[in-house]
Amino acid sequence: MSSQATRLFVLGLLASEGPMHGHQLRRRAEYIDITEWADVRPGTIYGALHRMQSEGLITPVRREQEGRFPARTLYSLTEEGQIELTSLRQQALQHARVGPDPVDLGLSVAGGMSADGLGDLLENRRQEARRTLEMVRRERGRLAASGLLTAWAKAIMRHHELRLEAEVRWHTELEGVLADIAAGQPFPSEPRSDDEASRRRVVELPPPPRRAR
Repeated sequence: MSSQATRLFVLGLLASEGPMHGHQLRRRAEYIDITEWADVRPGTIYGALHRMQSEGLITPVRREQEGRFPARTLYSLTEEGQIELTSLRQQALQHARVGPDPVDLGLSVAGGMSADGLGDLLENRRQEARRTLEMVRRERGRLAASGLLTAWAKAIMRHHELRLEAEVRWHTELEGVLADIAAGQPFPSEPRSDDEASRRRVVELPPPPRRAR
């Protein structure tokens, strides 16, 4: 998904603001802290530009030089690029996506831990979610007061707030089952038929060779 997200960001920016070079695109990504709310890494933008140029989605239009900096190539959207932008935008706007979270896998193999130890680790996670939630709320208020909060930014930040609020509520519910999780077993074994069990053959492996001293 990261590759598609980067393409959507680059194509969308070129469509709305006209020709730009890679450094401009990267600075804009860093300025809006895109890594914090989208699956885009600023460092991948240059590679994405080269790939999209080879695919005919963007095309170089001119080179510009500022002061002592090296000349930079500005790219523009092609007709194929506009079609790709429309497709990527539609996919992003109409499909809900909740990605895997490492905490879920951690819970699945938490059997054997003490309930208190498991609770302490999860409490750290809950506090981190609360701190992040408060930070997002403060930042939204600051941007709103300064008049810099666009309609789409307000919607995105509110979306992030609601997700973090859900994380905090989930932790509260989790407290009631920590003992059961700690006492449980990891993934259930796949059931085997009698025929399959009868076909199993145990082969003893030879001991490892001794290392010469």
